[in-house]
Amino acid sequence: MVSVIIPFYNRAKFLEDALNSVLAQTYTDWECIIVDDGSTDNSKEIAIKFSQRDSRFRYIYQTNKGASAARNAGLNEIRGDWVQFLDSDDIIDPEKLEKQILTASKLPVHENIIMYSGYKYGKEDNIYEELPGLENYSFISDNKFIELIAGWEDEFIIPIHSFLFSSNLFKEEGIRFDTSLINHVDFDVWLKIFSRKINLIYSEEILCRYRLTGNSLSTNMRLMGEGFLRVLENHISGYNYPANVISALKEKKLKVLRNYKRFDLMTFSEKVTSFSVLRDYYFRRILGKIKGLNF
Repeated sequence: MVSVIIPFYNRAKFLEDALNSVLAQTYTDWECIIVDDGSTDNSKEIAIKFSQRDSRFRYIYQTNKGASAARNAGLNEIRGDWVQFLDSDDIIDPEKLEKQILTASKLPVHENIIMYSGYKYGKEDNIYEELPGLENYSFISDNKFIELIAGWEDEFIIPIHSFLFSSNLFKEEGIRFDTSLINHVDFDVWLKIFSRKINLIYSEEILCRYRLTGNSLSTNMRLMGEGFLRVLENHISGYNYPANVISALKEKKLKVLRNYKRFDLMTFSEKVTSFSVLRDYYFRRILGKIKGLNF
């Protein structure tokens, strides 16, 4: 069985699309746990309608605690051998579960199999109208953990619903989403997962679509940078990783500080090693102000 987890908060506009994409699956052995994170619109009615229509849908309500808490609530209820996350404004292809389960069935027995597929960005009002974004990515190195650290957001991003996970990662190993993080929560979970021994299988076939919405938190660059840095700092100081992993995390932290222009959070040594970046940034700012003057 596949356990599909869909958290939602005031997503009446898109929720039905997400639920219909699960209902349309050609692989039929699934349960779908729909977690209502305290919605105040008519999302609840949509979710209950699907649970009454098909017993494989299960509706759960919680007071508003955020998407991470809602996903965790879903994880606490899973009964399946596989976990498929799906955000309430995204969709999965009708054959996604069938194709990924079929591929997994041909692999040697392994506790931590992770399948992931290609995806496309779609417009807010029409998810099938494609938008440009980062290219789909296939891991190529022997050390996928360090490759994940080095490449995230610079070379690739993999949306959560692209993956299909062995439920062992959540049932037995107890991996959960950090409810204290303001963003980059998925990346935090990928770090926890990739630090383990995993069997990672990629298919370039487009099996899911990611809706780009205008009010996304990702549009707030300052907050995004702070969240990214917090995840990296948590893993640098809070986990007993080998020296090469700690080095990769610190290198990534410096890159994030530069990319997000968070010079105010740099240590003195980080500023010294970033001199050329600082110089170019402030030169452009000063030049822009000069050009903006009215003589």
